[in-house]
Amino acid sequence: MSLANAHQTLDSSRHEILSNWVESEPLGLILNTLGIEKTQYQTQVAEPVFDYLSEMLLTQTKKPDCPAMRKLVETFLDSDMHAEDVFLNCTTLKNIIIHTLYSQHVVHKEVQTVATIMDQNLYEMIKLYSHQKMLQDKRFHFHAKLIEEHLALSKTDPEGIITYVTDAYCDLSGYRPDELIGKTHAILRHEEMTDAFFAQMWQQLNEAHQWEGIIKNRTKYGGEFIAKTEILPYYDEDGALIEFIAIRHDITDQMLSHKDPLTSLDNRRFLKDKLHRILQENPDTALIMIDIDHFKDLNDTYGHLFGDEVLKALAHLLRQVTHHEDMCVRWGGEEFMIVLPQRSLPQAARIAETIRTRTAELCLDKNGKEIEVHCSLGVTAYQQQEQIDALIERVDNNLYQAKNKGRNCVVAF
Repeated sequence: MSLANAHQTLDSSRHEILSNWVESEPLGLILNTLGIEKTQYQTQVAEPVFDYLSEMLLTQTKKPDCPAMRKLVETFLDSDMHAEDVFLNCTTLKNIIIHTLYSQHVVHKEVQTVATIMDQNLYEMIKLYSHQKMLQDKRFHFHAKLIEEHLALSKTDPEGIITYVTDAYCDLSGYRPDELIGKTHAILRHEEMTDAFFAQMWQQLNEAHQWEGIIKNRTKYGGEFIAKTEILPYYDEDGALIEFIAIRHDITDQMLSHKDPLTSLDNRRFLKDKLHRILQENPDTALIMIDIDHFKDLNDTYGHLFGDEVLKALAHLLRQVTHHEDMCVRWGGEEFMIVLPQRSLPQAARIAETIRTRTAELCLDKNGKEIEVHCSLGVTAYQQQEQIDALIERVDNNLYQAKNKGRNCVVAF
């Protein structure tokens, strides 16, 4: 049966039909949800769909895969509509077309044929939508499952109160969700993480709207885990902060392989691996080498366990007086090294003097007796283009001179 009259009527009423469809309530709800302008939708979606339907009525053939109809399906998928809502919206278009044909006095039989053809094509479109929606839901649930089980993620409100944690984060920390939600991340704070570290983190978050770094944490049962962490703030359309999302990658094994097991400082091998890059990126870098005075006598007199306590106390002190970008290393035995990027020789000498005086204030207890601890320190600064071995030899020589001068002093040049 020829549908020439129907096609001609639709072609002459094209603008009116499209306007009525775009202004219809079902489609209006979708566009409001997606934040799409009606003129944009009409140009990019409605007009190609109408042209496809018009051609289909003229030729009475259906294209096996119509880009216009797929675009319509994608738009509906973006709005997360139920298939019933999609059917309602498509039926709205069909009803507008049928009403237009009747109002232009197209014969009933021809209108009924148009209605049948449209029903068949809209049915195919709904079937396509349902299939795509099912695949989308499956992908969503699959990705959600992956995130829940494998991504150590947490969310907090703008005040830092935890509102959501994944199973992977709970496995990492040892806490249950109900033990974390409603708390702050301070519940996992490791004693080595200083106030200055977190102050700098918050400053960067406020300025750059993101932060990346390495955080050491305490588990529920007293263990520790080290996480490479990325924190992102999320804002609403008015620029108001909604929440923070933190994503962690567990690097505990990787980091601990570079750690001295007694002091938890970086070990000598790790420093040698990193020092070349540090000096390339920060030509103004200073070094401090530290040796605990008469450490063998302390071990012989008070025992090796006491000697271990001395080493751990000094390591804790070094972390307190340095910044998180500095590198504190157990160089070997009772010797320590500090790498200070972006510090001059005078600045490093002042830090060394602080370490010397505060070491003398440690006064560790042994069976009710306070034992004084002292250290000697050598300080130097990197010179452009010099070999790393020459730099380390110079700071070692300065330490040797400090010991020769009577110990408990700083030599810097």
